Amino acid sequence: MKYLVSYGRSGSHYFNGIMLDYLGDLSHWGVLNQKDKRTKTYTHSHDIDTTTKFKDCVYLYRNPVHVVYSAYHADFDTYLKDYEFNGEYNMNYMRREIDKIRRHYDFYLNNSKCIIKFDDLISEDISVWERVFDNFEIELDYEKMKKCIGDNTKPKLQIKINSKYINPKLDNDNYKQGRIDFESKFSDLIIKDTNYLKYDI
Repeated sequence: MKYLVSYGRSGSHYFNGIMLDYLGDLSHWGVLNQKDKRTKTYTHSHDIDTTTKFKDCVYLYRNPVHVVYSAYHADFDTYLKDYEFNGEYNMNYMRREIDKIRRHYDFYLNNSKCIIKFDDLISEDISVWERVFDNFEIELDYEKMKKCIGDNTKPKLQIKINSKYINPKLDNDNYKQGRIDFESKFSDLIIKDTNYLKYDI
């Protein structure tokens, strides 16, 4: 079994969408940290199991400020409404997320052989996919991969993956401006408390 490891909201659905197009079958591919132990490829928990080290895994990580902001929108009914009602983010929720992200980074960024950053994954640089495929000793067809990347827009991914966590409607000016405002308020706190700069590759 080949594994993808990531903290929630770090780009695993995008990664799996590309791999599904390229390989045509993900039955041999797993996403770790599934608390319910199902074999679904596209779901994973934020919880971590640091009792097992996975030698053959790709660790996908993302700027934690973007992860936390995205998490608010994923948990809209529970947490984001606090902000809409009174203009305040739920700091208890944010602290929990920051702590879990920090533990995730501390464990997996120290134990993973192949580490991929989401910003690189969505760039036009195919070399990041070369690292993934080299890790699993699979030959990469560059032209095929370019086509897979071009075909995986957000609307198409949402249909393919059938997940509420891929929402093209959030890719708008309000969402983007909200993230800018969120970064201006909380970037220093989140970057510092997740130890992000220690690991940012």
